[in-house]
Amino acid sequence: MGLNESQKSIAARIREEAPGEILRLDSGVKGFLVVQQLPDDPQPSLYRVTLEKHIDGSESLHWTYVGPAEDTNDH
Repeated sequence: MGLNESQKSIAARIREEAPGEILRLDSGVKGFLVVQQLPDDPQPSLYRVTLEKHIDGSESLHWTYVGPAEDTNDH
């Protein structure tokens, strides 16, 4: 199943704002699951990323660390 326009926009923003290399990005019911390889960390990390809307109308990505990720070759 493909991403809708809103999800595509959020996925692009995740790729732009991520401090490391995105190894995997999967859409879920509540946000995205992202496997990221940070420059100084030998182990990839799994995050849940959601788009949060603020009272002033702005939006920001919220990254929640889930834990270490299994090594993945699914780029």
